[in-house]
Amino acid sequence: MARGFDRSSDEYLMHNAGVVSGVPFTMAGWMFPIEHSETLYTMMGLGYTGNYSDFFRFTWRPSSPNVRAITSSTSGASGAVTSAGPNLDQWNHVAATFITTSSTAVFLNGGNKGTDSRYCLPSNSPNRTAIGANVRQSGYDWFEFDGYLAEFAIWNIVLTDPEIAVLAAGYSPLFVRPQNIVGYWPLIRKGSAIDNPDIVGHYNMTDYNGPSDASHCRIIYPGEVFVGEGKPEVRVAVLMQHYRKMRVA
Repeated sequence: MARGFDRSSDEYLMHNAGVVSGVPFTMAGWMFPIEHSETLYTMMGLGYTGNYSDFFRFTWRPSSPNVRAITSSTSGASGAVTSAGPNLDQWNHVAATFITTSSTAVFLNGGNKGTDSRYCLPSNSPNRTAIGANVRQSGYDWFEFDGYLAEFAIWNIVLTDPEIAVLAAGYSPLFVRPQNIVGYWPLIRKGSAIDNPDIVGHYNMTDYNGPSDASHCRIIYPGEVFVGEGKPEVRVAVLMQHYRKMRVA
C-alpha cells in the first residue's frame, strides 16, 4: 500500500537525520495528486534544523502547474521547473537531480525536463528528511502534500536521463544503480514494528498526524514481482532479499 496524505491534518513522514550531506544526489518517486487548492505541495524535503533557509525541496505548484526542484540558502533560493504539470487523480513519476553547486534538473513522467544553473547551495548539510512535507528549523514546515506518495528513493549520484526514464516506466529503484541508493522507502504498507521502513539505509520514517494506507502504484521489482491494484502485495523483507542478491552480483 502507498501512503495517503491529508494536508488539512498536517500529515507527513519524517526521519531526524540527513540522508545525504550535499550535492550530487538524486531523489525520485511516485505522486498521485488529488488536491490543487493550495499554492505549493511537497513530495520530499531535506532540511537543516539550525535555520529556516538551508534546504532541498521537491515540490508541485498547481498554479504553474509544474514540478520543482528547489535549493535554498541564507542568500536566496533557486529552482528547476518541469515544462508540464502532473495529471490529477492518477500516478505520476517525479525525479530531481541536484548536480553541482550551480546545476539542478527536474523531470516529470520520464521527460518534461527543466533545469536551473543559478548558484544557491545550502551552507549546512541536511539533518532531517521528510516525505510529504518540507523540513526546516521548526521540525516540519507548511506545504504538506495532498494525495498519495510511494516508492521514494535517494541516490548519492546524479542519475542519467535514460535511467530516470527507466524509473518512470515503472521499474523499482532497485533496478537503477542500487549500489548508490542511500535511502529507499517503498511505502508499501505499514509494518508491525516499523511504519515506513527504509529498506536500504535504515532511515526509517515516523508517522506524524497519521498518514493513511492507500492503493499502491504498479511497480516492477527484481525477480518479476509486481505490486499494484490486482497484484499481490510484497513484504519489505522480500524486496530486501532481492536487493542483497543484486549487491552481491
